[in-house]
Amino acid sequence: MDRWFDTSCFDPAQYRFGTYRPGDARGPSVFDTEFSAAKRTALGSRSFEMRIDVFDRFDNAHFANPSVGTTGATFGAAAFGTISSTRLTSREAQVGLRLLF
Repeated sequence: MDRWFDTSCFDPAQYRFGTYRPGDARGPSVFDTEFSAAKRTALGSRSFEMRIDVFDRFDNAHFANPSVGTTGATFGAAAFGTISSTRLTSREAQVGLRLLF
């Protein structure tokens, strides 16, 4: 993503402090939905359980924070204020089968 925030506000006049305060620029939020379902079936004195777990069910893109001085791109660099990666993996699922005795 190009220019997550207005980078021109970080250009103070020479020999002056800017008006930026920590927390003024925030990264994108994360909305993560997980889903789990299980079914237990009895077979006499034993039983088995089938289970499925899905992580990031809706497969949303979770963008990382924008590049600022502490993460590599300093003020004035071409990458300052851009987002070039994601912070979480995409949708994953796991299936399990368990025998209880």
